[in-house]
Amino acid sequence: MRAQGHFGLALLASSLALWAAGVDPVSQSGVALTGAAVASCMLPDLDLPVGLRHRAYTHSLLWALLLGAAGLLASPCCPVWVGAGLALGYGSHVAGDLLTYRRFPPLWPLCGCRVSLGLFRADSRAANSLLLFLGVAAYTYLAASPAIHAALLRNISIPLG
Repeated sequence: MRAQGHFGLALLASSLALWAAGVDPVSQSGVALTGAAVASCMLPDLDLPVGLRHRAYTHSLLWALLLGAAGLLASPCCPVWVGAGLALGYGSHVAGDLLTYRRFPPLWPLCGCRVSLGLFRADSRAANSLLLFLGVAAYTYLAASPAIHAALLRNISIPLG
């Protein structure tokens, strides 16, 4: 996927996480999670300038967990939210690349199976633009309408049994 699709997916994942946790996206915790997610969503592509094989080792959920743990341990402000955001952003990149045609091992080193859902080409302008639009729309909706957000949280009940 292109950068715009990854940024959109990070915003969408952040918005869903904040909504599920009942956290205001413009609060300190919400900004920490979203900022960390957006900042980390392109890290898996560091394999390109370094000269590693693309989508081999850096496109693994293992790195998402390790990055989240590092954020949890090192962040002076909102460590839980920063750690979760770093893992979420990195993981959203891996999830986004799973939507494209090119196979890769997202569970490396636990499993070397190469998978892909093959829904669209990584360079699809339509798919990348749609993901960016959805992410920006979801975050804007949550940030701009706290009254609607609170009403939704009050009116949705999920049966647990």
